[in-house]
Amino acid sequence: MNLLPDWARALLRLPRVPLVEDLTVRPAGHLLTRTIRWAMAPPPKPS
Repeated sequence: MNLLPDWARALLRLPRVPLVEDLTVRPAGHLLTRTIRWAMAPPPKPS
C-alpha cells in the first residue's frame, strides 16, 4: 500500500499509516516473498 499513488489510495479509501506499514506490512511482504521463493526453488540434486 505504501507504493500506491495518492489518487489510488483515495479511490480505495485507504488511510495513510506509515508507522504501521513500516512495522507490519513490509516485514510481512518480505516473509511472504521468501516463502514463495523457498517453495518454488528446484529440489536439491541427489548425491
